[in-house]
Amino acid sequence: MYHLLAIITCIIWGSTFVSTKILLGVGLSPAMVFFLRFTLAYGIMLLFCHKRMWCSSLRDELLMLTVGVTGGSLFFYAENTALLYTQSGNVSFLTALPPLFLVIYGVLRPRGYHATWKVWAGAVLALLGIYFVSYGSDTNPATSPNPILGNTIALLSSILWAAYQLIATPLAERYGTRLVTRKLFGYGVLTIFPFIITELPDAIDPLSTPTVLLNLLFLGLIASLFCYFAWSVVMERIGAIPSANYLYINPVVTCIASYIFLGEQVSVPMMLGGLCIIAGVYLSLKK
Repeated sequence: MYHLLAIITCIIWGSTFVSTKILLGVGLSPAMVFFLRFTLAYGIMLLFCHKRMWCSSLRDELLMLTVGVTGGSLFFYAENTALLYTQSGNVSFLTALPPLFLVIYGVLRPRGYHATWKVWAGAVLALLGIYFVSYGSDTNPATSPNPILGNTIALLSSILWAAYQLIATPLAERYGTRLVTRKLFGYGVLTIFPFIITELPDAIDPLSTPTVLLNLLFLGLIASLFCYFAWSVVMERIGAIPSANYLYINPVVTCIASYIFLGEQVSVPMMLGGLCIIAGVYLSLKK
């Protein structure tokens, strides 16, 4: 059941790249898209999870703040910014790398587990995939004005997501998934607010457009409220690394959706790079 929930969540997340790019195309900034999306999710989440407001210790509260930054504000700011410069499929392929980063962390940390040749072979294969994805990026100014910059920022967001999973998993075990999810939304909105305060007046007009409103509702209610809660349950039940395996479903959904709705082209090198990334992650995590 929890594996099926992980698959459904990743299919939904795979389609969010297209929705976000549509919102960016109407003039909303990367920070504003995140702010509107998470404010909506937080407001509704607060209705169902308001009995406990704070953690048992200041240390845990600061860790919740870190979760809000790594899995919320900074992660989405980086991911949304990457979508301004490169294709949706590229960003989705590169954000499928957190499982590999989690494995490497597990090997390098003190008293970490022993790395087999498959771990390092998978890492090399994934790095080769990153090269092919970057090399095969579409240079159409309309959809991919600066693919190298966009791909680099997408890699940064991938590292942030890996950090989020490492921090959020033990917190969910102590406090439950609802509180961690609510804290993620709340601290995400709080830490992004200074970056959008001057943009708020200009963000009102696009909200009257049905397309913008529907995409925001999809991102806020389904992709954020439902999916983050579902992902917290998945991480709690099957673990951070096993659950991260499902993230490489995202690129498949994104490439199909971006081709249909955005007209983005998928080159042979890009697909080859995507396959290398997925194969590298799978090989590293096979054991």
